Amino acid sequence: MGIDPNLNVATEVRSPLVQACSNKRYACVRMLLDARADPVAVDGDGTPSQAAKGDSETLKLLMKAAQHGQVTSLTMP
Repeated sequence: MGIDPNLNVATEVRSPLVQACSNKRYACVRMLLDARADPVAVDGDGTPSQAAKGDSETLKLLMKAAQHGQVTSLTMP
């Protein structure tokens, strides 16, 4: 089973994916997306794409997750 990759979404606490994106932890972002983390979930600090602003590799991962059916749309910063 494991931990929910969307833990704390929609609270004032950063989700694991937003935290990984904001710290430019590419491997963590990939792992969380592989675990079905929501690439457009909003938390207390915004969306993963907002947290990844300026990090083209992480933004590419988020877009790829959206294209593979995890979500229907991805708002870019």
